[in-house]
Amino acid sequence: MSSTVFIEPLRWAFILVDAAIGGNGQLGRIIGDLALGFGVERPASRVQESEADYIGLLLMANSCYNPEAAVKLWQRMELAQKASGQDVPEWFSTHPSNTNRIKKLQEWLPKALEASAENGCSSTMQYQQDFQQVLKALWH
Repeated sequence: MSSTVFIEPLRWAFILVDAAIGGNGQLGRIIGDLALGFGVERPASRVQESEADYIGLLLMANSCYNPEAAVKLWQRMELAQKASGQDVPEWFSTHPSNTNRIKKLQEWLPKALEASAENGCSSTMQYQQDFQQVLKALWH
């Protein structure tokens, strides 16, 4: 919201110019809204989503969940999105692209694994891995 302070006068300038050249200000309002949306709101939303991903990764690690699973989840999301043909350019979205999310999660993963180790999650993680191996053996 604080970033709109810089864009809002530009938005009003578009409205006033539109009105000055004989329009009713609606075209200026549309152009101003687009500038505000693509110039401030969408990029800020992507930053907030990335921050939420980071916090979520650390919460996973501190709760003895395997933080590596977050990377695998977004890799599956990326495959599903590509398979559906609904790949939206990041600049047009309020969320980071799956590719960028995966890249950032991989960058943060060492810190998350460190947090997991500090919390004594290694024994819990080993139980989880053993359980998964048993399940795989049962299904195959």
